Amino acid sequence: MARALIVGGAGFIGCYLVERLLDDGWSVVTLDPAKPVQDLTHERLERSTNNATDKRSLEFQVSSADCVFHLAAHVGVDRTYGHVAHTIQEHLEIDHNVFEACLNYKKPVLYTSTSEVYGKNPNIPWREDADCCLGPSTRGRWSYAASKLMGEHLALAMHRDYDLNVRVVRLFNITGAGQSNRFVLPRFAQQAVKEEPITIYGNGEQRRTFCAVNDCVDALVKLMIPRANGEIINIGTQREITVNALAKMVLSYNKGGTLKHIPYYDAYGADFDDVSGRVPNMEKIRLLIGWEPLIPLEWIVQGVLVHERGQIKV
Repeated sequence: MARALIVGGAGFIGCYLVERLLDDGWSVVTLDPAKPVQDLTHERLERSTNNATDKRSLEFQVSSADCVFHLAAHVGVDRTYGHVAHTIQEHLEIDHNVFEACLNYKKPVLYTSTSEVYGKNPNIPWREDADCCLGPSTRGRWSYAASKLMGEHLALAMHRDYDLNVRVVRLFNITGAGQSNRFVLPRFAQQAVKEEPITIYGNGEQRRTFCAVNDCVDALVKLMIPRANGEIINIGTQREITVNALAKMVLSYNKGGTLKHIPYYDAYGADFDDVSGRVPNMEKIRLLIGWEPLIPLEWIVQGVLVHERGQIKV
């Protein structure tokens, strides 16, 4: 029986990945000190609450795994914005530990990076070989992207220099039921079902794409193939929607509500930069595994609304 280690397996994507692997007949170990987003138990699931900063525990789990999914990160710009030093330090430490253990025990590893690394590159849609155009280091908003980009550099350097079996995936707004309301769609849905105004940062004309988490984990599993070794691969959709239009879609399925625009200055402070558009080029993943996202945005929105309605205590 194949055995997978998921570093950061208690998070949103990690929990969906656990379910997918169990459904496929794998045994699964998660390494994550956080409480799981979904309280799933299974005879083939083992949860370790150790942190990947604990090298001895990490190496023990890597040694008995057939492959490693490295999902551990302080996910999202808003979460890291006020904890810049800690974010950078912990990301780099965990990345180094995971890659070193996988190299020592010759285990294939998948590293989850982010579309944030493309920064302000104006040439949309973004190919994996596009320039990464981050803003100045005086603006803490870019620390998350910079730390993930350094993780990519480390992974690919260890691939070139020491033959680490690694694939790097850049995720574009993965969302779905159960995601934290720190992220845009769950926040909109929660506000709508509570009959609160939907708060939109900036003018709302920022263009985004949203990929269903089930589609994402399907790609993650399939990208463990040998042909993906040493590659950077985008995962997302190419269907663009403005933040305003997304909010209106949520309201239409919730049968009414209002919108409220908040300046970035009030939400994040004076030094916050935003990106007007963020769309992946999907040619590489199509060629590698023939993958296409299947779940339309309308279904994602309705699923998130159903979930949020279920969270309201009567």
